[in-house]
Amino acid sequence: EYKFWIRILGMDWDAKWPDILEFFSDIKLDREAIHIKKKGIGRSAGIAFIELRSRDELSAALAKHKKYMGQRYVDIEETTADTMRTELSEFGELTEEDVQRNEFRKRRGGGGGGRDFGGSRGSFRSRSGDDNTWGSSSSNKDNTWRNSTKDDSW
Repeated sequence: EYKFWIRILGMDWDAKWPDILEFFSDIKLDREAIHIKKKGIGRSAGIAFIELRSRDELSAALAKHKKYMGQRYVDIEETTADTMRTELSEFGELTEEDVQRNEFRKRRGGGGGGRDFGGSRGSFRSRSGDDNTWGSSSSNKDNTWRNSTKDDSW
């Protein structure tokens, strides 16, 4: 039965259960005692909770405060079961399914944006006022485009 809880802050977003088990290798942790908080998009929030059985385990875990887990140092603080449940209830905890889906996303790569998403470095065009004229701030009575050539620099 678990009697103590810690919260780990500042973990790498790619950190998974094996990384946490390795970091706390001097403490006998069960995989089921590690809870990685996720963001709304199904990725790690960089926060984890660990359930501990004894005060000795708690002391050993807190001794790792400000130590490096991979490339980042982490903050470790004592917390409560209620706090853990509350924080994990926001978006849930990371699952193996989330990890596999995120690995797939990484391999697939990102996509480029179209014109509406920064794909064009061309002209700046905005409508101003209700008189159907074009311009950036004041009405432009001859309906010309502002910054209409590709050579203009910002």
